[in-house]
Amino acid sequence: MERAEFDALQARLQRMERRQRVLSAAWLVSIVVVVVMAATVQQAASQTDFIKVRGLQVVDAVGNVRIGLNVYPEGTAEIILAEPAGTGRVWLNVRADGTPGVVLSDATGKGRIWMAAYPDKSSGLILSDGTGKGRIWLGAFPDGSSGLVLMDPAGKVLFTAP
Repeated sequence: MERAEFDALQARLQRMERRQRVLSAAWLVSIVVVVVMAATVQQAASQTDFIKVRGLQVVDAVGNVRIGLNVYPEGTAEIILAEPAGTGRVWLNVRADGTPGVVLSDATGKGRIWMAAYPDKSSGLILSDGTGKGRIWLGAFPDGSSGLVLMDPAGKVLFTAP
């Protein structure tokens, strides 16, 4: 065998050895990936479908609570949405008796708009002033009637309809 043929054969052999090392490494990585995925799938399959807690707080990047989900011992379920400073601005709740309600507050946390729908009773909307006192009441009653009440800051009725 001539030197040129020998060198060509040796170069080919080296390329084959490199390919063999690459294939062996690829097989090893594949086996590791399959084992890890199998363990992950097995762990995921063993997880429950639900997370059960009585409360949950979602915080922003600086740690302020921005969303609160709570279920209180008396049975009221509530969601609170807060501004960046942490003041609750929106409350969504359902009381133990089934009454749903919504409260929108101002920057100080005082409720300014209140809505509720009582089971087998009235439903209504209350608009409050900056002190939290109801000033405008609008309601619908089980007998089919409705009403509007306007009040002054002292709580004196200024107007009612009907």
